[in-house]
Amino acid sequence: MTRFSVCFLVLINFCLASGAFSDYLITSRNAAIKAEPDRTADCRFRLGSGQYLELLDQQLTNRYYHVQLPGTDITGYVYHTLVRRYPGAIPAEHLPAGKVYPIFPITPEFFSMPDAVYLHFVSVGQGDATVVEFPCGLMLVDAGSGPPDIHDSIVPYLHDLFQTRSNLRRDTIDALIITHNHEDHTKDLASVFGAFTVLNYIDNGDEAKDQQKVRDLIDSQGLATNLRAVHDDDITGLPHKYGLSDSIIDPIRCSDADPKIVILSGSIDESSEWWSSAYESQNNQSLTIRIDYGESSVLITGDLEQAALERLVDYYQDTDRLDVDLYHVGHHGAANATTEALVGATTPEIAVISMGDPDYKTGTKSAYAYGHPRDKIITMISSAMSGQRLPQLTAKAAIGAKKFKNILVAKPILGTGWDGTVIVRMASDGEIAVASAKVR
Repeated sequence: MTRFSVCFLVLINFCLASGAFSDYLITSRNAAIKAEPDRTADCRFRLGSGQYLELLDQQLTNRYYHVQLPGTDITGYVYHTLVRRYPGAIPAEHLPAGKVYPIFPITPEFFSMPDAVYLHFVSVGQGDATVVEFPCGLMLVDAGSGPPDIHDSIVPYLHDLFQTRSNLRRDTIDALIITHNHEDHTKDLASVFGAFTVLNYIDNGDEAKDQQKVRDLIDSQGLATNLRAVHDDDITGLPHKYGLSDSIIDPIRCSDADPKIVILSGSIDESSEWWSSAYESQNNQSLTIRIDYGESSVLITGDLEQAALERLVDYYQDTDRLDVDLYHVGHHGAANATTEALVGATTPEIAVISMGDPDYKTGTKSAYAYGHPRDKIITMISSAMSGQRLPQLTAKAAIGAKKFKNILVAKPILGTGWDGTVIVRMASDGEIAVASAKVR
């Protein structure tokens, strides 16, 4: 062998070792990233066709490639016949532009971080019911349901949750907050009180419908439930613009990362300096809730509409109280319940919409009949996001009542009408993970 040949071989070996000739893969059909190079190994993430993968090892192991999902820390093994191999690095145009949020299936493994907070956006049709599961307690925000009729769905959901959680007091809700007195937020309120112990109950003080029924129930049965009605002057009368919190609104005390629960807006009556005809709508009487858990934060605006949102943004404009990681999209994605000013103030990483299935066309109170969620709201929120959801989703969004079109949801926006029940895991250091019922 000549000296030139030896040098050439040395150069080739060096390049291979240094990754200069590293390749990438593209899935040619549905595939799975396995924990080990074995067909019986646990699945770490499911992939659709056309997904790019970084190759971590040039050689096959038991006919599996060792791979990483670009933009994430998900590594594992994919079977060789499910992918095609290409030379060089992944082309720049196919690399994620921002942080990638893989959507995992809802499995016991997803709840393996005991010191995180889990937000369960429960699929209850055209309604709102959000379970906030802390390491040391549980809060429920709204208890509604709507078409398609899934009456009492939040009750069995909570029963199942309590049975699998040794860290929570069995069948005990530390705080129950109702944003406002509309059926799609309150339909199952009495059922929740009948099935569980509610230690603290907070609403906007409306003395009608389901909220008043619960107050009468607490009074007539002598339930040991603390009550708190939050009005606007409880908040605007404070010396600082931080919102309202007390031992009833925020009764949960965790040792590792103590959550902070604050109400940023309350009900407004005609004596308020903020009163206008817009507040004749119950939607604009919604409580706005902010939850902080270490470096993670959430904003829930109920069904606040444009006039109330403008006032909310204006009131907190000199603070960071609206700047959060997760935005629970207002009023099921309605056209008048999210504004550019609000999105600019929140700058969310993740957004979740509680709404019904757009394909359900029966009745007058469905997502289809209302036109929820609106295409322009999805576009507005997407424009403020840098991250991506994986997999992307082709979904139906409305351009008007009973008028829908297909859109590509590429940013980390999820909806219960698209994704089923959505669970967002938020760690105290700010790390976020997402799971949904319709991912398999």
